[in-house]
Amino acid sequence: MYVYIKQLGIVCLLSWLGLSCTLQRTEHPALRQAGYLMEEHADSAFLLLKSISSLTGMSPEDKAGYALLLAEAADKNGYSLLPCDSLLNFALHVYHEEAKEHAIALLYKGKVQQEMENYADALKSYRMALEILSAYPCEFYWKGFVYNMLGGLYGKQNLYAQAKDMYVKACYNDSLARHNRHFISSLSNLGVAYIGYGNIDSAFICQQRALQLSLSTDSFLLHSLYGNIGDLCGRTGRNSIAIICLKRAYDACRLREDSLQCLWNLGEFYYNNGQLDSALYYLNRSKEAVDIHIRYLSFFDLYAIAKQQGNVEKALEYLEISTQLEDSIYSTNVATELEKKTYRWNADAQVRKEQFKAKRRIYTIAMIAVVLLLVIVIIYQQILKNKKIQQSNYKYLLQKLKQNLMDMQQNIAQHEEVIAELKQKQESRVEEIEEKERAIEAMKMEKEKLRNWLFRQSALYTKIDKLANQQKHHKERIAVLTNAEQRQLRVIIGQIYADYIEQLHTRYPKLNEDDVLLLCLQLADLSPFAIALCFGNNDAQIVAQRKYRMKSKME
Repeated sequence: MYVYIKQLGIVCLLSWLGLSCTLQRTEHPALRQAGYLMEEHADSAFLLLKSISSLTGMSPEDKAGYALLLAEAADKNGYSLLPCDSLLNFALHVYHEEAKEHAIALLYKGKVQQEMENYADALKSYRMALEILSAYPCEFYWKGFVYNMLGGLYGKQNLYAQAKDMYVKACYNDSLARHNRHFISSLSNLGVAYIGYGNIDSAFICQQRALQLSLSTDSFLLHSLYGNIGDLCGRTGRNSIAIICLKRAYDACRLREDSLQCLWNLGEFYYNNGQLDSALYYLNRSKEAVDIHIRYLSFFDLYAIAKQQGNVEKALEYLEISTQLEDSIYSTNVATELEKKTYRWNADAQVRKEQFKAKRRIYTIAMIAVVLLLVIVIIYQQILKNKKIQQSNYKYLLQKLKQNLMDMQQNIAQHEEVIAELKQKQESRVEEIEEKERAIEAMKMEKEKLRNWLFRQSALYTKIDKLANQQKHHKERIAVLTNAEQRQLRVIIGQIYADYIEQLHTRYPKLNEDDVLLLCLQLADLSPFAIALCFGNNDAQIVAQRKYRMKSKME
């Protein structure tokens, strides 16, 4: 039977392996192409992902992969991650809690929460992502990403010491990942954290090192680095170097949409240093920026300069334009805030929905458990009822046998009295005496048979007989009577063979209870192996050893 079960298990395992090989999941071709484009052409990857009109027909794994790719593409292109919120929730539900993809989904979920200004939940998501990634020693890229986000989160709360620690860890992981752009960004952010920390010298070192790396490997962040160094030089009074750095920042991003912000930085710097003509030159150029915030700041600075120069007409014109832009910014902020509240409400609704599903699952499990418990109680009660019926039947048979034994004992006593009388009266009637003695012996044998029959009617004898038929090849698998069953056996033997036990104690007072039990079991025609099982042993040799010791007690 054991071999058959083992063979069946092997067949099932091979069938499962064959089925799994035939059902391997193939990734959606658009997702595969977007993954190839992500590193070098994130904008093309984003457009490709947005071109997928419907996700119906995709497997859950492909939908979760689409969510991660879309969030990554949106993040690399500087777009809001709020539209990815529901997709990220789905990905968190699909991926296993210890999978690397689950950690990536938590990272982008934290960015969504941070964008919604839910900083506590964002911090929790980042921490959970790091905990999962700790099981992946070589995932330096994503660890550096998470540490960078944690540094930015702490920096927003003005916790510059914690931000510095996070950026240091981000730099360490980015260097191990050999991802120059992330390493430069983390190093630059570390310099900004040092500014808030009050360590200007360390900030200079970080920004200069980041600038050197950017000049030699990746020019994508040059304008930002030059801008940071220019700001540091302005803080320390090195105005000439600051102007050079700010102009280089503009040169580095001349063909980009945010180039006019660099012009505003120059105009603002000249204005703060009292060089109004130079400030007017750059501010008049930066007021054409697409970004409404840059236009507002440019017109407001132009208003301040016109007011300072006494040009009331121009000052009023610039003030009116800056006021209109401020109203537009306020309206945009209100709309953005409403959008954030909408996403937050949707997220809360999703949480409530999941909580309702969880409660419903708990109630269902509880109801099933209650039903199973009731079924178990009913079955247990039925078992107890059957056991009581068996016990009552056994007691009835035991009482009946005891009565028969008493009657036989009385008959034996009567015959013994007759024999004694016959011996006294007639010595010559030997044949009659022998006949009576044979009758007595026959009745004694019948008595033993009845006792043995009664013992065989007990449930315990059935179990002993079943245990005696076990395979003896593997001794470690041989079952024996438990301690409770051994005690029950002694009680049953004591009741059935009471007179025989009394005779043994009278004739051989040195015998102990185990010796008497062995003789009774031997009288019941049990095999040495079965007798050994009754003593909780799986070796019949113990019976021979006990018999040998009993010889000295019975001499």
